[in-house]
Amino acid sequence: MNLFTDWFNSIAASAVLVGMALIVLYLIAVCFSWVRFFAFLREKLHTYHLWLGFLISTGALISTLIYSQIIAFEPCEFCWWQRVAMYPQVLIFGVALFRRRLEEYVVLIMLSVIGMVLAVIHISIQLRDDTIFCLPGEVSCSTIYITEFGFITMPVMSLTVFTILALIAGNGLYEQRKSARV
Repeated sequence: MNLFTDWFNSIAASAVLVGMALIVLYLIAVCFSWVRFFAFLREKLHTYHLWLGFLISTGALISTLIYSQIIAFEPCEFCWWQRVAMYPQVLIFGVALFRRRLEEYVVLIMLSVIGMVLAVIHISIQLRDDTIFCLPGEVSCSTIYITEFGFITMPVMSLTVFTILALIAGNGLYEQRKSARV
């Protein structure tokens, strides 16, 4: 691999580690929201959740395009379907920044859950080196282009992003419904 690919893989994998830490921190904040610090974190997350979701989904879109168009990693069938679940989220988060309706949160959650399921299946295919879901003549779904820190592959990156986006949209839906009750 060339220097740019190594650098980009390191940046992407580091972003995934940060994302994993944010998932854990968010879950702790939800469980211990009675602690002032965690209540403050939840409040700030709710204030900026749509911007955060828009930036994360845009970053995922740009990174997938860099991998396929600049670094020239050809996406497999599962990668394409995960992109189908990811790309509309940029637009939906962008629209939600201005509208903030319940429907956007529901669609975002559904797309994220679909993406998470596809990513988990893709991870299991790579772990078992299985080609049962691959089309003949296409790129094998078991092909592992990158492995950073011993466990971060492209489907792991995808799963992390979809999980973060599902949590962001779920938090937005919860807060929207909570404020509608008051």
